[in-house]
Amino acid sequence: MNLKKFTVQTINNRSRLCAFRAFTLLTAFALLPLFTLPAMAQSSSGANIVVSDNTTAAGTGWTFSSGVFTINNGADVTLTGSTSTNRIEVNGTVTVTLNGVSVTDVINPFVLNTGAIVTLNLADASVNTFTALTGAGIRTTGATLTILGTGSLSAQGAPTVPVLAAQAQAQAVR
Repeated sequence: MNLKKFTVQTINNRSRLCAFRAFTLLTAFALLPLFTLPAMAQSSSGANIVVSDNTTAAGTGWTFSSGVFTINNGADVTLTGSTSTNRIEVNGTVTVTLNGVSVTDVINPFVLNTGAIVTLNLADASVNTFTALTGAGIRTTGATLTILGTGSLSAQGAPTVPVLAAQAQAQAVR
C-alpha cells in the first residue's frame, strides 16, 4: 500500500510540477509584450535612412541630392549608418530618430533650416556623432530643437566654431 500511495504522490507531484511550468511559461509569454513596448516606442514609424558615402536614393519624407540628405516637413525618419562626404538638412516640422549615425569631416553635418521644428530622439544605447570639418556640428538659424531619449549625441564644431551654432530655441529633455 505504501508503494501505491508513493506512486500516486509521485504522479501528483509531477502533475503539479508540469502545471507550475505551464503556468510559468504562459505567464512569461503573456507579460512579454509589456517588456518590449519601450523598445518599440523608440523606433520611428516612418522611413529608415541609411546614411552612407554612396547614397543615390530617396524615400518617403526625404530626398538626396548633391551630397545632402534633406528631411522634409511632416517626416518621421530614423537615421543609421555613417558618411564622411554627405550631410543632413531638415526643413519644417519633423521627428528624427538617431540610431547609430555618424556624419564626420563635412561642412555643418546637421543643419536645421529656418523655421524647422525638430524632435530628435536618441535611440536607446545608440552612439551618434556629428563632427564638422568646418562650421558647426549642428547648425541652425531660427529653428526649435528638442532632444529626447537615452542614447548619446556628440556634436563637434571645427576649431573656433561652436558645437551648436544657433539662433534657436533648444532644449534637452531626459
